[in-house]
Amino acid sequence: MRRRPSLVRAEMQLEMWEGDYVLPDLLVDQHLTVVQGKRIIELKHLGHANTKGDLVIHLPAERILISGDMAITPVPFAFFSSPRVWIETLDRLAVVDVDTIVPGHGPAQTDQQFVRDLQAMLKLIVEQVDAGLKAGLDVEAMKQSVTLTPPPGSVYAKISAASLDRNFRIPAIESAVREKLEQKP
Repeated sequence: MRRRPSLVRAEMQLEMWEGDYVLPDLLVDQHLTVVQGKRIIELKHLGHANTKGDLVIHLPAERILISGDMAITPVPFAFFSSPRVWIETLDRLAVVDVDTIVPGHGPAQTDQQFVRDLQAMLKLIVEQVDAGLKAGLDVEAMKQSVTLTPPPGSVYAKISAASLDRNFRIPAIESAVREKLEQKP
């Protein structure tokens, strides 16, 4: 028996909330440098992305950046995100001078084009959502009309359309609508 996509998605969201939560004993507002032996570890808040608390870890000597869920492969997800701000945050991520980005999920990336590809997909969704809102569409109508095709050659072009739809397009539409409606006039 095949389960409905909405049920599968609801189960996935519930699973994300399960587990033990450990509260932090040190908060990072914008930047924190930790020195461990000879290694310098920089924790940076570049802005909101997939979540409001996204941090990246930069190892400058090793030229490595760990992006967490800010930029992931092979399937991005946008549950509870801030797409408009995420686009700007990815600008700040893209200029960090590194050779390797380790996403929160998926294999390490040595070609940073995947960051720009993710940004392009977010821009496409936001533009269509804004046009839909201007035309008076509700979120359900936009889920039917907003289209998304990953850039040609992108790591995101290799994933199934169903997975991209379920984990990125639909949640990004919902988040972009919420984000726009919450903006002050």
